[in-house]
Amino acid sequence: MIDMPGYDDADEDDDDLEPDPSTVDDCVDEWRRALADKGELSVLAVGDLAAELSAGEPATLAMWVRSIQMLRASGEMRPDVASYLIDDIIERHFDQTDVFEDPGIADINDRMREFEQACGYDEPGAFDNDPRAPKEWIALTNEWDAREEERRRELLLELGEHEMVRDRAEDPIDHWLRLDTTGRQLRRQHGVILRRNWNTEEDGPFDDAWLNED
Repeated sequence: MIDMPGYDDADEDDDDLEPDPSTVDDCVDEWRRALADKGELSVLAVGDLAAELSAGEPATLAMWVRSIQMLRASGEMRPDVASYLIDDIIERHFDQTDVFEDPGIADINDRMREFEQACGYDEPGAFDNDPRAPKEWIALTNEWDAREEERRRELLLELGEHEMVRDRAEDPIDHWLRLDTTGRQLRRQHGVILRRNWNTEEDGPFDDAWLNED
């Protein structure tokens, strides 16, 4: 997630964003305000709100994703923008979810701990970021990563995002490059709106270096 100047702190106390949309229609209205491009609210700012409210909240996540799908289907939102927003919402949801609640991850973690102990290490993490880690550890790490990807695949399918699942599986590099390109476009749009409404006397000099962050 990008730490967006002018949003995380300043915008929390104003009325630009609906503080807690409770229906799909509420979410659609927020997106439409941003998509209207009147220079008041960016798509990225609404996306940040959506991701923040959806983190660890499956029902809220489904509500926001459904609103994006509706706007994509109506042609009001570009497919690449919809994919970027859905991906961001899902990733931040998983960031706030206890990974060990997943039985598959819990099992892999148990086997990792058993392997570390068998190698004489009492504390976990003995082989983390170790380029000389044993092949058995590398295999367990790959299994962990595969399960993490499967969890995302399962959620995307549950949400009806079959095309995103196919794109991620068929050409993951192209998929991530397209997401990155769209993210940069949305950050630039947010930066234009932020700069337009920036109050130098209150907020100090405008620093746009963050617009190029990954």
